[in-house]
Amino acid sequence: MLGKDGKRPHKFVYLFFLVHMFAFGGSGFALAYIDDVPFMMAAMHSGIAIFVYIVFYLVLFGVGRVFWMFVFAIVGFAQTYFVINFIGEIFFNNWDFDNYPFYRHIAPAVFVVMYLFLVREFIYDIVKSDGRANFLFLCLNAVLYGYFYMV
Repeated sequence: MLGKDGKRPHKFVYLFFLVHMFAFGGSGFALAYIDDVPFMMAAMHSGIAIFVYIVFYLVLFGVGRVFWMFVFAIVGFAQTYFVINFIGEIFFNNWDFDNYPFYRHIAPAVFVVMYLFLVREFIYDIVKSDGRANFLFLCLNAVLYGYFYMV
């Protein structure tokens, strides 16, 4: 959301949330896929974190941008699958996306969507142009898709 002076959130806010979300999203990701953790524990941890982040997003970016975040997430379903699979292959031995039931993927998918949204908003704030930010974010996505396709 724009401040009283019409400016977007300060860059420090983005950096804080990128680091903070990396920690909580990473722990939520790990809790979702570690076999020793009961699913309810993972669901409670991730559910509370996602709720708090969505409240902050609504305050910082407004309802319109958060709505479109979820619309683009539905469109980018394959990207979310690739990112989850990529992270799983790095941090877990013998990783296979299909070895886990669908409900185990929900919280990590939401974390991926929210993190990529934050990155896109940060790029927008740096270049100060929605068109250039979209272009840079699409280029970043194309590079990621190419990498995931090659691996």
